Amino acid sequence: MARLFLLCILHLFVCITVQGSVYLITAPKLLRLDASEKVVVELFGYDKEITVALKLKNTLAPSYKEYASQSLKLNAANNYQASATLRIMPTDFPKEDNYVYLQAISSAFTAHEKIPVTTVNGFLFIQTDKPLYTPEQEVQVRVYSLNEELRKSRRTVTLTFVDPNGIKVEIIDMTDINGAKPLLPPFKIPLKPIYGIWKILATYADTFETTATAEFEVKEYVLPSISLHILPEANYVSEKNFESFQLKISAKYVFFCFIARKYSTVRKHLWSVLFSLCCYKKLLFKINAILLNFLIIKEDDINRSTLKYRDNKDPSWIQDPLKLKAESYVSVNHRYLYINLPESSVFEVGHDISINVYFDFRDYLSLKTFSYQIISRGKVVQFDTVKWGGVKNQNLNIKITPDMVPSARLVVYYVLYGEEKSELVADSTWIDVKAKCVNNLNVDISTPNSQYKPKDELQLRVSTKSREESLVAFSAVDTALYNLKSNDKDPLKKVLQHVERSDLGCGRGGGKNNADVFDRVGLMFITNANAKTSSAEGVCSDLVRPKRSINLAQQFEKMAKHYGLYQCCCSSGTESSPVLETCKHRSERLSYPSHFNMRQKARCKQAFSDCCGKAVNLRLENVDNIILSRTAIDFLLDAMPSQIRSYFPESWLWEEHTSKSGSVSISKIIPDSLTTWELKAVGVFSEGICVSEEKIQVSQDISVDVPLPYSMVRGEQIELRGSVYNQHFSSTPFSVTLTATEGVCVFRGAQQGKDGKPHENKGNIAGRSVAFVTFYIMALEASTHTLTFTLKTKYGTESVVKKLKVVPEGIRKEIQSGGRIDPNGVFGTSMRKLELKTVIPPNIVPKSTVDRILTVNGEVLGELLSIINNPEGLKQLTNLPRGNVEMELMALLPIYYVYHYLEKAEKWDILGKEAAASEKQLKRKMQAGITSIMSFKLKHEYFLRFPHWVTALIVKALADMHEYVSLEPEVLTNTINWLIKNCQNDDGSFSEKSQTNPHKLMGAGADVTEKAVFLTSFVMIGIKNAMKIRNVNLEVFKIAIDRAAQYITSNSKKIESLYARAIASYALTLADIHSMSAVGLYEILKKQAQVDENPATVRFWQESKLRKDSLKPSDVTAKSVETTVYVLLNTLVRGDSTYAKPILNWLTQDQRYGGGVHSTQDSILTLEALTKYSILASRATLDMVVDIEYKTKGDIRRIRLTQQKPVHKPIEVTKNDDIIIKTAMSSGVSFASLRTVFYEMTENNKNCYFDMSIDIHESVPNSDDPMLLSQRIVACAKFKPHENAFETESGITVMEINLPTGVTPVQEDLDMYLNGLESRISNYEINGDQVILQIDSIPSEELYCVGFRVQEEFETGMARASVFEVYEFSNPENKCVKFYHKQSRKLLRLCEGDQCQCMAAECCNFKSTIDPQITAVQRKNDMCKESINYAFKVLIESSEAGGDFVTYKAKVKAVLKKGQTDDLKTDSEIDLVKKATCSSTNFEVGKQYLIMTAESIKIQMNRGYKYKFPLDSRAWVDWWPLDTDCRDAACKQYASVLEEFEFDFLLSGCED
Repeated sequence: MARLFLLCILHLFVCITVQGSVYLITAPKLLRLDASEKVVVELFGYDKEITVALKLKNTLAPSYKEYASQSLKLNAANNYQASATLRIMPTDFPKEDNYVYLQAISSAFTAHEKIPVTTVNGFLFIQTDKPLYTPEQEVQVRVYSLNEELRKSRRTVTLTFVDPNGIKVEIIDMTDINGAKPLLPPFKIPLKPIYGIWKILATYADTFETTATAEFEVKEYVLPSISLHILPEANYVSEKNFESFQLKISAKYVFFCFIARKYSTVRKHLWSVLFSLCCYKKLLFKINAILLNFLIIKEDDINRSTLKYRDNKDPSWIQDPLKLKAESYVSVNHRYLYINLPESSVFEVGHDISINVYFDFRDYLSLKTFSYQIISRGKVVQFDTVKWGGVKNQNLNIKITPDMVPSARLVVYYVLYGEEKSELVADSTWIDVKAKCVNNLNVDISTPNSQYKPKDELQLRVSTKSREESLVAFSAVDTALYNLKSNDKDPLKKVLQHVERSDLGCGRGGGKNNADVFDRVGLMFITNANAKTSSAEGVCSDLVRPKRSINLAQQFEKMAKHYGLYQCCCSSGTESSPVLETCKHRSERLSYPSHFNMRQKARCKQAFSDCCGKAVNLRLENVDNIILSRTAIDFLLDAMPSQIRSYFPESWLWEEHTSKSGSVSISKIIPDSLTTWELKAVGVFSEGICVSEEKIQVSQDISVDVPLPYSMVRGEQIELRGSVYNQHFSSTPFSVTLTATEGVCVFRGAQQGKDGKPHENKGNIAGRSVAFVTFYIMALEASTHTLTFTLKTKYGTESVVKKLKVVPEGIRKEIQSGGRIDPNGVFGTSMRKLELKTVIPPNIVPKSTVDRILTVNGEVLGELLSIINNPEGLKQLTNLPRGNVEMELMALLPIYYVYHYLEKAEKWDILGKEAAASEKQLKRKMQAGITSIMSFKLKHEYFLRFPHWVTALIVKALADMHEYVSLEPEVLTNTINWLIKNCQNDDGSFSEKSQTNPHKLMGAGADVTEKAVFLTSFVMIGIKNAMKIRNVNLEVFKIAIDRAAQYITSNSKKIESLYARAIASYALTLADIHSMSAVGLYEILKKQAQVDENPATVRFWQESKLRKDSLKPSDVTAKSVETTVYVLLNTLVRGDSTYAKPILNWLTQDQRYGGGVHSTQDSILTLEALTKYSILASRATLDMVVDIEYKTKGDIRRIRLTQQKPVHKPIEVTKNDDIIIKTAMSSGVSFASLRTVFYEMTENNKNCYFDMSIDIHESVPNSDDPMLLSQRIVACAKFKPHENAFETESGITVMEINLPTGVTPVQEDLDMYLNGLESRISNYEINGDQVILQIDSIPSEELYCVGFRVQEEFETGMARASVFEVYEFSNPENKCVKFYHKQSRKLLRLCEGDQCQCMAAECCNFKSTIDPQITAVQRKNDMCKESINYAFKVLIESSEAGGDFVTYKAKVKAVLKKGQTDDLKTDSEIDLVKKATCSSTNFEVGKQYLIMTAESIKIQMNRGYKYKFPLDSRAWVDWWPLDTDCRDAACKQYASVLEEFEFDFLLSGCED
């Protein structure tokens, strides 16, 4: 017994000893590299001062590396509680390590714990100027960088742009950020982007793994003017309203003007119901019902609760159970702690909060103190020890401080002794702190007003509390964009939430035990109080809400799901076809994914056919339910036309300003948009970041808007419908008048305005409403006209000025010519003078202008700079449409050649002071071009869907640029591997395996062997160029090159084509410059050169004889250019510059790119050759004075080109005269290019290789097919091969459809033909009133049709013919042209009586019968009017209708008044041209007429001239009877009067 008593005493002594010396060390459960981390040490039961040394080390072994250390003294003065700040420096911490040991050493205890280390440090934010973009728009990006202490960081940031497929599109390093910096130049959306959500990933370039993500969406969209809000009558669905419930639909303009409210009843469509469930501690729920308003809670027991629906009569409401489990706090000694926050869940900085702390332990135990820590953003910001008051419920007062923003975690704990073991007891809670910014910062935007008008001056003032230097970044976004895409993912909308990510905790507090409580506030701990830190990792998840869909779409989606892997095939079948083909016909034209085998294709086709048929039947069944059509919202479209927004910015104010005074003031003119702008100011300070927002409305109390079409054709009538908006609450009378410049007739209603007054619309407009106005106009002259709409009300007067583009009838044509000024003979023969011809085209539209633009640029560099700096500069190389990979290469290569030239020639200084910035911008442009090229690459397919010569060209170009812009070598190696594996034959040659019909570079009559040699040589050049990159220089590629070279060598004697021989020789030279075959072919080519003079001044190669007009590009000249350039490249590789000069002379003078080139390929080759020569050749510095003048009509301009300014702005040539360009004593080289644009009357299908048809189909009201509810254009073409041609289908083909005035295409239809199973076009482009389609190939067996719906935005009368053109991409000269007409109608009678002068301006004064009242004197007086310049007696020989005109060929019988037609004589032939709509002007063949007119068109024909006379309102025509025409006395008397007039006029002219 005594022994037992002694054991008990000993046990009690040990327990008291242990309980009296407890330590607790807390630290973040994850240490951040290069961050100051706070470690808190607390002692319980100690009565003497003790020193505790804290160390962070890599190991506990004797030989360790110490990263940080600090010693703490704990005593009664600090309540035995103190903290140390430890920091792991990045330079000390090995990259391969990921944890450290925290060790505490004191005289009383030694303890340690292993803590993970993360390289996530600091905060990154990405801001874009708007959330939504369309292809080729620029994404303005701004990066904000702060360290872990929220101070400005200068770390290098890497931005990665990722497309929706997860492909990294572009990677950019940004240096010297210093808190915030914009990306310059901006990121450009590729031409062929993947539509969907794109991401920008930001990471630190070195050491740190901090990341940030921003999203933006890429899609085609039209910015809306109206915001629709749909609200249900109740937020729940019950048994009472389940059959039908009401929706309230409200419409507002984005500038907050209310439009209308409408109620709609939705029947039997239960879309979805959203619920929230509240989980209580210690309860387990079972949910048996879904409708929230009818849920009740029943507690079965303490661990289980059931939620039930009140009325269980309908068993269909019963749902599957959902179980939610909650675990209670576990304490071995049954000791508890509970924290209860005040009712307010959000607290503000500076406020004191009183927190109730509840204690639960056995009454006989004694507690002296309890402690707490406050953690914010993963750091301990406050800690203390509080004396316990002896009650089980005690208040704890805490003051909310700025370092607790945006949220904090409070952990309260105590250590209690007794009952064998001391125990750490804890609870925690989450505190939401309300604040705009961290660290007590602020940014306030102040504007004098919240309401503005367009063009008002916006005074913007931003104030901050900081007195240190700060940076304020501004932006403004049109809130209409948020109607298309929510901005809830904008990182700067949630800066505080982003900062909160550094919180290491999880949940709102509590835990299942003491270790879990500390873990959930983000702390690890070391203690001897019988607790061990948790190693579990909690996961917090978010709920994602599904999107809703309409009923018919749901049925289609449900149908598609039945087809499993082929549901996309089914979905394509449910779409309607604009061409209205049968399901069977559509299924025969499907474009399957490249990885589908024959079996998969068959199943896909079956799914498509099944669903296509079912969809047709479903639409028939649901015809009465489809109500959300375009016609259902016409009242909204009429209320506010949307196209006005296409001229206004969607975002602006993208600027940064610095301030040292704490405020920034700026003044800006507000854009013209009537909208609400969201202004944002982001302040970046030394202490952190802060965001402020403000919205301003831009509106007008009363305003008028009348939309105009993109353009209209001369002679058309058009109805303009506009709106007057009254935002006042009271009504007002109004009038709107329209005045126009000369050349536009204006009418209102049935009659013209009286007394020459403006034409107006009058009325009374109610308050807060819209009134409509209508004007009718008729364009008489082709030009850009000014229309002024003036609104008058009792509130004042407002004028809106708009421009109307009126184009001539006919077909737009464009030709280019050019030449070189080379006084020192740098490129061959010395040339100081250049003459450019300006001939008037023979088939020009009467009364239309010829526009000529002359550009003169210095050296190759100047020419290329003019191309890359001008948005339209690509047209200087070729006028082919963009949208395919060839044209993207054309846009990219000039940028590369400029960069390559400046870098290799070390000429960056010629760009002036901004050379460094220019170098970066050029590199970014090059990167953007590569991004555009890569956008054509299908995922995992590289560039294999293109013709293989294009693939080889891409490989070559990307390899060239790799020197300046890094590219993943796998892109090149995988592409080359595919080419070798799949396209190289056993004999070493390469053959075409792509589905796309190859570019017919070799011509229709080329030999099969020559075609193989050409393609093999082309691929060889691409692969050989890529092998200069280290990781691409593979042995397997060398073997493939050798095999290809052997094939070319063995077949070299069979090559008769100069073109094939030239490219083969160049390929062999690149493979081995000294090989006998390479040298042999080169020498043969030199012997076949054509030269002028001796020694040679011009040297070139041509296969067939050039036609007379050798300067005009054609397939013949293109072959000559390419052949010559390949020889030039070969010569440059061999270093023979003397032999090269005559080649350059020919190439740059007559056939230079921008003038004589014909295709993309010869343009690329010429650029490459000229750039290489410019780098190699020595030449004088550019300093040239150029005089430009007309040949006979005076000077035009004198310009100076220098090395620093090699580019001069384009010069407009206004006179019909040849141009002389010359220089005197100058140095350097310059190039001139003349671009001529005019309109032709009739089509010329002489070299047309397509059968064509195009029709406009009228709408069918009340049809079950949505395609029939709108007008549709269906364009078809069928290829007509050359005689004896092998090809049965065309190459890449372009369809250009010029739309009728007032019509716009429905892009959804074009998208359907661009993507998916029914893909028929490879690209489309909408350019103003033109739709350009690109098609891979067109068959010769049947018509290939593409259709799309059109919307009539403007009603048009007397509509002119529109033009439809088809041509092969590689042969744009041979265009097929067809006119087509929209159903024409006159809107109304616009004038009466004498008021019809304006409308009659199109037609001449034509009299087809005798006038017995006419006298010789009267007719002489008419002839002698100043307005009459020409008069003839003519005999009509024939007539020909073409397009919008009718041309009459006539023989001159007598010249009465010849004006400037000195060479016009009797029996000369002239053309008389009238508008086809002038039905009253009806000449008869074989009859004679008197013609009096004001204008003529002089056209050079060979060595003479031909004359055309337009018969417009200033022309008079009288029938002049022949002797055989008169059978009565009156006719003979009339003829006698005319003969008397003729004799008298020829004798005395206009003299009295």
